[in-house]
Amino acid sequence: MSDHLRIRIIFENKDGEYRDGKHEFRPEDFGGVPAVGDVIISPWLPPVNEDYQEQGGFWEVVTRYFKPSDDPSDNPYVALVVRERSRGDREIGI
Repeated sequence: MSDHLRIRIIFENKDGEYRDGKHEFRPEDFGGVPAVGDVIISPWLPPVNEDYQEQGGFWEVVTRYFKPSDDPSDNPYVALVVRERSRGDREIGI
């Protein structure tokens, strides 16, 4: 069953409201299921150079919701609630 586990990204805005990020991943994309406190680097984050200031691109996991499957045709999933933020100075090399 874990072969079908999906991870969905849900963004939390400044007001604490949730918005579906329309991003879905498999656990192997992350090497497992990210935990609260983990930081995910957006797969769409462009490389850093001196002329580019990135706005967003780092996703901090703040909550996890697990939805088990109750139907064989439905896959279980984990919803990761994340807050998007910019890359910090100390994270330039990451």
